Amino acid sequence: MKASRKYGIIAAAICIVIQLVLAASCYGSSEPALKPLTDWRFTWEGGGTGSRSTDGIGPASGWEPYRMKQPLQLSTGEEKAGWFETKLPALIWNTPAILLKPVYGIKIDIYVGQEKRYEIDRDYQYDVHHILLPLSREDAGQTLLMKIQGGTGRIGMDGPVWAGDYQTLLTKLIKANLGDIVLGSSFIFIALIMLISALLLNRSERNSWLSLTVVILSIGLMILTYSPFVYSLFRSYGELFQVVFDLGLLSLLPAITYYFERTIGPGYMLIIRMCRKFLVGYSLFCLGFMVINLLSGSRFSDIYYFFSVKVLGCIMIVLLMILAASAISYAAKGNRDAAVFASGFALFAIPALGELVWFYVRQGDYVLFWWKWGVLGFVISLIMILGRKFAHNHRQIVVYSRELEMFNSELQRSEKMEVISELAASVAHEVRNPLQVTRGFLQLLQEKSRDREKEYLRLALEELDRASGIITDFLTFAKPEAEKVALLNVGHEFRHIEGI
Repeated sequence: MKASRKYGIIAAAICIVIQLVLAASCYGSSEPALKPLTDWRFTWEGGGTGSRSTDGIGPASGWEPYRMKQPLQLSTGEEKAGWFETKLPALIWNTPAILLKPVYGIKIDIYVGQEKRYEIDRDYQYDVHHILLPLSREDAGQTLLMKIQGGTGRIGMDGPVWAGDYQTLLTKLIKANLGDIVLGSSFIFIALIMLISALLLNRSERNSWLSLTVVILSIGLMILTYSPFVYSLFRSYGELFQVVFDLGLLSLLPAITYYFERTIGPGYMLIIRMCRKFLVGYSLFCLGFMVINLLSGSRFSDIYYFFSVKVLGCIMIVLLMILAASAISYAAKGNRDAAVFASGFALFAIPALGELVWFYVRQGDYVLFWWKWGVLGFVISLIMILGRKFAHNHRQIVVYSRELEMFNSELQRSEKMEVISELAASVAHEVRNPLQVTRGFLQLLQEKSRDREKEYLRLALEELDRASGIITDFLTFAKPEAEKVALLNVGHEFRHIEGI
């Protein structure tokens, strides 16, 4: 009966799940699917002759097919503009829209027919855009023109452009960036909690704790401000996000080397310590350069980009290799913390090194992605190392507490024995003197007594000697001497007995 009831519940649950799946599929099928826009054409600004006779927007000739997966390369700092064109399909959705992500450029203007629908002009060096453009059904069949002006060495699109329902595309856009927002915000929240907790730690533990806090906070700020979603959502704070990202990057490298030095070791021939000092100096140099660039209205953006991106990226690659080699070296010597660090570091270094190398191979035409998830495992390993260190310190405190308790008991015992010895010395002195006087008189009487009386006097003297021996033993107990350990040759003793 119980078995049939159990199987009935399971069957009912399966039926409910099947109905939910069918309902979801029916709901999804009621809404038309997303449609990719793949037929794009491109021309450079000024590359065509004249302008369009119909709407007067964009060049009239010089158009050529455009490959969506390959952004166009420019010289760094070149502000050349390009035009991109496509025909809008039939917009059969209730609230149609198109989603373009990612789009590379500093200044972007989007036209539908003769009407400008979207415009953005950034005055900072971040060129990744996620654009969700609302449309209407009347826009079907019209020409969509997009003018993109570069400034960071690339313009264009690096992914499919989707047409569909606005809410569906908005959900797709949010899902694509939700991981960055959640991961970055979580790291920042953890770092703030750790910063507050640092007030409760002693000085010896606070340095390692604060260095790990800076590492986690820097990573969280970098993940959050590297996402294009925050730049699209808060347009007026884009330059601030760039400054926050640079501050996170410049503080991450010195903090992680200091943490490694404090928790694992300074490395072979103090190489980790030397790297830390160099990184502190270089970070201060880049920080000063950043302040000068901001105060001058970004006049030195190209030079600052060279030092803060290209040179710092190469330094980061070398530092990752040094940290990995040092961690493996310490792990080979039996350091478990180094083994944990090496394991977590591998989760971070392998995708980070690969993406950095690919970033330079493609001359900056790559959006770093996998490092954000590798760094999650790395941060977990750092927290594990610090937790192991705190647990080890706690075990040492417990051992020291037990030793201190034993020492206190021995100290109390020695104090008691000292009191007993002083009392015993005074008592023995006061008792032994009358005994010796009595023994002397008994010896005098023994010389003048008869034989029968001498026997009684002899017994009295023996009892006095026995009392004197007891007092001597009491003094020995009251004043214990240090233990003397001597080796006993049992074979020699046996040979001695055999000789006897």
